[in-house]
Amino acid sequence: MGIFLEHRVVSICMFVFLFLSMFLRIILGALYNHLIKEADSMASTNNKLLKQCKNKYMNCCEMNQGMNNVTVYVDKFIQKLSFGPFSFRTIYYLSCQMILISVILAGIGVCLALMDGNSVQRTVPYYIVSFIGLYLYFTVSTAVDLKGRKNMLRINLIDYLENHLSQRLKFTGKDMEMLNSVRAEEGSAAAKPRKIEVMNLTGAKDGDTKEHTETKITQKATWDEIEHLLKEILIG
Repeated sequence: MGIFLEHRVVSICMFVFLFLSMFLRIILGALYNHLIKEADSMASTNNKLLKQCKNKYMNCCEMNQGMNNVTVYVDKFIQKLSFGPFSFRTIYYLSCQMILISVILAGIGVCLALMDGNSVQRTVPYYIVSFIGLYLYFTVSTAVDLKGRKNMLRINLIDYLENHLSQRLKFTGKDMEMLNSVRAEEGSAAAKPRKIEVMNLTGAKDGDTKEHTETKITQKATWDEIEHLLKEILIG
């Protein structure tokens, strides 16, 4: 291990980049795992990214009266995922670059050791560290399984948006149309009693006044029943 002390800067950088490459893979896997768990309960999630995905989808459906290709929308959303200022794709490529830099630094360490007159056997620790580092890196990458986690997140989002949220939006649209039509009918019915009130003020008979009162009460009772029914439909 004395060979590492002879070239401390190169050796320290080699180990730092090696551990950072594995650390970024683990962090990325943890982020995907968190999103997968939150996507299982999208209706009540507090995750900022998933709420943004849901709200944007609802706005698009409202503007375009539905969405033809949910898969493309989800793929675009996943490509734009980020952690702070770095996107998930950037973190992935940084991890790949760091393991390569670690191997390059190991080679530089070997060259410097040979230039200082050290034998090939004395530079063996650099080779050992490189091989062990690559083995650990690929082991961590397999265990994290970023491709599998990304695909699982994609499936969960498509399932929620296409099979759950889309259906709710359809029923909500129908309920809103029903509510608007009922309100329009109520507005037209409310105009009729006002006309009868004017007739009374201009000298209508007592029988007309009684008839107007009964009509107004009947219309009010009918609207109360409709409003109660709509509340049961919308609120459940």
